[in-house]
Amino acid sequence: MTHPLSDKVLAEIARLGGRIRADFAVRDTAVETPVGPRSVPPSIQALLAIEWPAGQVLVHKEDLNWELTFPAPAEAETGFTASGYENAWYAVGRDSQRCTLMVDLASPRNPGDPIVYRFDSDGMWHPPRLLSARLARAKVQRPPTAKNALAHACARGDLDTARALVAGGASLGPVNKAGVTPLHMAAFTSGSPETVRFLIEAGADIDAVTTGEKPPALHALVDSGRLYRRELRPGTSPLAAAVQCVGVFVRKAQPRAVEVVEALVDAGADPNTTDDLGESPLLEAARVARDRAGEVVTMLLKAGADPNPGVGKSSPLYAAVYGLPGPVAELLAAGADPCRGTGQTYWKASGLTPLHRAAVGALEEVMRMVVDAAKDVDVRTPEGITPLHMAVSGSEPARARILLAAGADPHASTVGDTAFGTQFGPGTRTPLDVAARCGRREMIALLEEYR
Repeated sequence: MTHPLSDKVLAEIARLGGRIRADFAVRDTAVETPVGPRSVPPSIQALLAIEWPAGQVLVHKEDLNWELTFPAPAEAETGFTASGYENAWYAVGRDSQRCTLMVDLASPRNPGDPIVYRFDSDGMWHPPRLLSARLARAKVQRPPTAKNALAHACARGDLDTARALVAGGASLGPVNKAGVTPLHMAAFTSGSPETVRFLIEAGADIDAVTTGEKPPALHALVDSGRLYRRELRPGTSPLAAAVQCVGVFVRKAQPRAVEVVEALVDAGADPNTTDDLGESPLLEAARVARDRAGEVVTMLLKAGADPNPGVGKSSPLYAAVYGLPGPVAELLAAGADPCRGTGQTYWKASGLTPLHRAAVGALEEVMRMVVDAAKDVDVRTPEGITPLHMAVSGSEPARARILLAAGADPHASTVGDTAFGTQFGPGTRTPLDVAARCGRREMIALLEEYR
C-alpha cells in the first residue's frame, strides 16, 4: 500500500529524528469539528502517529524559536471560527506562543502533504503552509549541559524532570557567573507556579539576585521564544523576574503569570529588591497596570512593597498614572506621593513628579484622584515648571481645568528661560506663554477664566 504521507513529508520527519509509529494502520475514524463530525483522512492519521525520540524538543527555526509540540491532537471547540471562516478544523499541534496548528478535515487538497494552519488564541491565522514546509521550518533543540539541565527544565515548567534532577543532587544555586538560578528561570519563563513552589520547598534562595554589569545571555537555559525579547537585568530577583511576565506582550504565552507572582509572594519573597536601575517589582507592575497586572500591584502592596522607594529614576505612581484608575487608587491609598520628584524627563523638563506626568496624559478620573491626593498642585521641578505648564501644552483641556479648579496658579513662572520653555519659543515662562506658543486657543480661554 502507498504510504498516506508524501516522500517529502517522510524525509522531513526522518531529518528531525522521527518516525511513524510501528503499529500504525489506517482506520475508519471520525472526530467532532466545529461544523459537525468528519472522517479523519489517512494522511492526518499518519501525521498523528509520528513519534519522536524521548526527551527531544522541537522548536521553530524562526518565530523566536518557539517550542513546537507536534503532533498534539485535539478537537476544536464547537463553533470555533478562524478569521471568519467555519471549517472542519482539527488541531494537530501547538507551540509555546499558545498558537494552535490545525488542518481542515474537509479539504481534499494535497492529501499526502496536507495544508497546516497556525492560529493564535484570538482565531487569527498566520500564512498556511504544507506539512512538509512546516516541518522544514522546525529543528531539534540542543539538549542542555548537565550544569544547565535543572535551570532548563525549570524554564520550561517541566516539573517531573526538575524533581528527578533535584532528587539526583542537582544544585539549586547559580548556574552562571551572572547569578541566574533555576528559580529565576522558573519565575521568568515557565508560567508554572507548581515548579516555582517545588523549588522554594526544595530550598531555593527566594531572594537571590543576578549580578554583573549587564543582562546575562540566557540562550543556554531556555529557547529565545520564551524570552520574548525580555532580559534579566543585574539585581533582578525571582519576584522581579516573575512580575515582568505579567506584561501585555507575554500574557498569552504565560496565562498563569499572576499565579507565579502569587506563589513567590506567599512564600515571603522580598517585594522591595531593586535592580541596577533602581526599579522594584512594584514599579514594574505599575508600569503595565492593565489586565491582571493591577492584581499584582495590590498583591505587592499587601506584601509590604514601598510605594515611595528611595532609589531609581522613576516611581510606581509615576509609572501608573498613564494606566487605569484601580492601581493608581491602590498606590495612593498606600501612601504614594504624587508630588515626589523623580529622575524622569519629558519634553526637556526634568525632575518631574507623578502629578506632572498625569497632567500630560492621564485619564480624567486618574487626574482627579492624583490632584485630590496632592499636597501642592503647583509642585515645581528644579526649573520651576508646574503641572499646569505641562497640561496646557497638550490639546485636552480637561486636565488643565482640573488643576485650575484645585487652585493651580495660572501665573506660575519658571526660573528664567528653560529648555522646556524655549522649545516653544524664547521667553516662554508661564502657562499662558506655553498655551499661546502652542496655539491652544481653548487653553488660552481657560486660563483667562482663572486670571
